[in-house]
Amino acid sequence: LTYKSSRARTLIQGRPLIVIQDGKPIEANLRSERLTLDDLMEEARINEIERLDEVKWAMLEPGGRMTFIKK
Repeated sequence: LTYKSSRARTLIQGRPLIVIQDGKPIEANLRSERLTLDDLMEEARINEIERLDEVKWAMLEPGGRMTFIKK
C-alpha cells in the first residue's frame, strides 16, 4: 500500500520533523514529540556537535533517528 500511494506512506510512516533551525530549537516541535533539550544535546554530542549554533537544521526522522545538517 505504501509503495503505491504517497498519501498512505505519509500517514503510516510519518514525515520528518524539524526540531532545530539556524541553531535555535523549535520548542513546539520538541513538545509535540516529547523531547527535551537534554535529549537533543545528547544526540548532537553523538554526532560530534558541541553547540546548537553549529547546526543549520536538525530533523527527527520517521524512524526515530535524528539527522543534523551543519552550517
